[in-house]
Amino acid sequence: MKSLAQFEASRIYLATDDADAPRLFKDAFGERVVVRDGVSRVGEGYEVHMCEMNLKPATLTEACDVLIDALLLAKCDVLVCGSSAVSLAVRFMKPAIETHYVRS
Repeated sequence: MKSLAQFEASRIYLATDDADAPRLFKDAFGERVVVRDGVSRVGEGYEVHMCEMNLKPATLTEACDVLIDALLLAKCDVLVCGSSAVSLAVRFMKPAIETHYVRS
C-alpha cells in the first residue's frame, strides 16, 4: 500500500465505533479526516453492538449510522479496514474497491 503521504490532497473518511479514533486520526492527519459527529462510539476493546454498556438492542438511529457509514465507505477509492461486518458489506457494495486489511 502506498503511504498516505503520497496522497496529500486525498481525504480520509473515518468510520469507527472507537471513541478515541477520531481524535487520534485528526492529530495524525489533520483536516484531511472526515468523521461523522454524534455517532455512538465506545472505549478501546469494545464494539458498540457488543458493549456491556449497550445491552439493549440497537436503535434505529444506530442502525442508520452504520448504513450511512457503509454507503459513504463504498464511495471511497480505497478501504483500509479490520475484520468487521461493515467492511464486508462495503466489499459487497463495491467489489472492485482496493482493500487493505489491518490486524489489531
